[in-house]
Amino acid sequence: MARMWPVDGVIAANGGIFLRRTPDGQGIVRKYGHSESAIKTVAERLDAAAHAIRQDVRIVRLADDQVFRLTSIAFLRPQI
Repeated sequence: MARMWPVDGVIAANGGIFLRRTPDGQGIVRKYGHSESAIKTVAERLDAAAHAIRQDVRIVRLADDQVFRLTSIAFLRPQI
């Protein structure tokens, strides 16, 4: 979105990340809602939460609707 739309930046992932173009317009700068030092810890906590949910609710799967989910987790609704 930040690369394709004529905007200065995009707030994404329910406010978890702000994306803006680099000054040359070729890349993207990511600014997370968490500090740089906390990003890895937060990602590990999300992975642990997803694993725990999948252990308790065996019929759910992680959503694969998009590969850019960086600050949240999502599950597919089971087909029953």
